[in-house]
Amino acid sequence: MFGTVIIYSYTGTLQFEALGLLLANLGNFPSNDLIIGIVPGIVFMISGLFFKMYVFPFHAWVPDIYEGSPTVTGLFFATVPKIAIVGLVSRLIFGPF
Repeated sequence: MFGTVIIYSYTGTLQFEALGLLLANLGNFPSNDLIIGIVPGIVFMISGLFFKMYVFPFHAWVPDIYEGSPTVTGLFFATVPKIAIVGLVSRLIFGPF
């Protein structure tokens, strides 16, 4: 969420199409303030999504979560959110950024 707030505060929009157009015309801006604001926002946003996907180094606590749950429930909660997050990350990286 913090990455989203940083990107919104520097660009004024969260729409993927508007961000893509803004970043495509990045060379027309006189200062580098937009780059200084967008890069940490992207880093925070991607690291938060990687945390939800249990990507290294956030994977260490995952076995504790699924230890007491039934197999079917653990399988559902281990796969379905990751599929949605992979779709969001791919749309986020290949869309505006």
